[in-house]
Amino acid sequence: MLETRHGIISSIHHHIKGYGGRYHEWCVGICSTKDREFLHARQADSDSLIFRKAQSPEDAQSVMAYFIYIYQLSRAANSSDNGNSDIVFTYKAD
Repeated sequence: MLETRHGIISSIHHHIKGYGGRYHEWCVGICSTKDREFLHARQADSDSLIFRKAQSPEDAQSVMAYFIYIYQLSRAANSSDNGNSDIVFTYKAD
């Protein structure tokens, strides 16, 4: 299901508050549908990982930038910048 920018931001805030930790302990990134399975497999041991599908790649970029610049989340090293990246993911860094 596609989510609005506001919906994704609310979901991520809720997830971080529910899971625990300070915002700067979390990472945020974007990926395409194709890359999602790869990321999920790499983070299999982390139950803090969530994915949210944005309405467009531009929306995904905006959400990622919001969390990086406003809440100082780290940009995930495996974040993709290709034109098809419409999935926002967040996880707590180890």
